[in-house]
Amino acid sequence: RATGGLDDTVDDFDVATSSGTGFKFTRYAAEDLVHAVKRAVETFTDQRTWRKIIKNGMCKDFSWESSAKKYLHLYRSLART
Repeated sequence: RATGGLDDTVDDFDVATSSGTGFKFTRYAAEDLVHAVKRAVETFTDQRTWRKIIKNGMCKDFSWESSAKKYLHLYRSLART
C-alpha cells in the first residue's frame, strides 16, 4: 500500500511507458490489494517486462546522499516562503 517509505521508494509500474519499480495502491481496501496483486502476477508472466521492472529498481539511487539532497531542497524551498 502506498504509505510511508514504500510510497517514497516504489514507483507504480506503467505498462505504456515501461517505467516504475513495483505495484502500488492507495485505498485501504481489499479489492485494491487484489487488483495490485493481479497486475503483478500478470506482469510476472511476461519475463521481458518483469526484467525491465527489476532493471528500473536497480537503477534507482536510494543512497543517503540522494535523500539528503532532496531534504535540503525541500527545506530551502520552505525557508523561502
